[in-house]
Amino acid sequence: MLSNKSFFAKIKVKYYVLFFVVVFLVLFLFNYQSHSSDKQQTKTASSPIMTVSITHPRIENISRDLLAYGYIKPWQEVIIGSEISGVKINRIFVNVGDHVKKGQLLAKVDNDLILADLSQSRAQALEAKSLLDEANKDTYRIQHLKNTGAISDQEMSQILTTEKTAQSKLIAAMAGVKTNELRLSKTRIYATDDGVISSRTATTGSLLQAGQELFRMIRKNQLEWHAEVTQRELYDLQPAMQVIIKTSNGHSITGHVRQLSPVVNEDTNRGIAYVDLPVSDAVKMGMFVEGRFILGKHQVLTLPQSSIVMQDSYSYIFVVNPHNKVKRIKINVGRQTGDRVEVFNLDQNLKVVESSGNFLSDGDVIQIGNKIPVSNITNGLLKELN
Repeated sequence: MLSNKSFFAKIKVKYYVLFFVVVFLVLFLFNYQSHSSDKQQTKTASSPIMTVSITHPRIENISRDLLAYGYIKPWQEVIIGSEISGVKINRIFVNVGDHVKKGQLLAKVDNDLILADLSQSRAQALEAKSLLDEANKDTYRIQHLKNTGAISDQEMSQILTTEKTAQSKLIAAMAGVKTNELRLSKTRIYATDDGVISSRTATTGSLLQAGQELFRMIRKNQLEWHAEVTQRELYDLQPAMQVIIKTSNGHSITGHVRQLSPVVNEDTNRGIAYVDLPVSDAVKMGMFVEGRFILGKHQVLTLPQSSIVMQDSYSYIFVVNPHNKVKRIKINVGRQTGDRVEVFNLDQNLKVVESSGNFLSDGDVIQIGNKIPVSNITNGLLKELN
């Protein structure tokens, strides 16, 4: 009986030992598997996801300009109107768009009534002249009789008064002649300077009134651009500065700043830069165009356009640290010249991912490779990627 108990006790010990051995093996295998997985994950995490080329911010001399908009207007617009009333236009010799010379006949006015008035005033002048001649003769006669007592002082005074009255009537009659001669000269309407007719309100047969507008003329056919700029931008401009104006049909015209507005509009806080333009068919009065004021060259910090990533309406770049990990940072950009973009407040020693930034995220590990050769194919691919 005792030997049976000892036998079963030995068997139980063996089972316990076997159980602990199995548990140990399971734990060992599990720990080994976890350690291998961690090593694999660490290895995977530290592996570069792609090979990129890097660039650095670079100082360049670029042309600085100022974009503005405004209307094309005449340098001087001359209004040609009627100076007489109560007469009709007989004939018109020009139309809108015609080039005219100073002194060129533009229109004729019916002068029959004025000629009749002129004839009447001349007749009145002749009559007044005859009366004055008669009064002068009477005055001459009394000069010899005043000391003889043959004529009274009252009669002498009447004769002298008659002479002065005749003189006044002659002066008035001659003034009437001059007035009608002047009216007659105004029946022909002439161009006051060289230019182009920009507006015509005159119509044949219409009854004129003094001061009525008949034509408008762009003096010397000279146009100018009224560029609207902010009060801060006015300080960047100066007379004689070059301006390149672009029309809606793609034409470019070079002008120069003539003067700057001495006042700023209180409502818009904008002033006017007056830009002289060369005579050209590419621009017309009333056009709304854009133009660039050439402010000159200055040094700025730039990066390739391909290195800048646009996300959520902001500009970003990816900077590479010494461990080849990238970090996304937001930057401020300025104007673009060619394939370079102006950037601000960056260290020139920064290592910046030159392209393919759209495929990167913060903390990604990259491998730095050689710069991609520039060609039409690579440029096209980079544009598609960015």
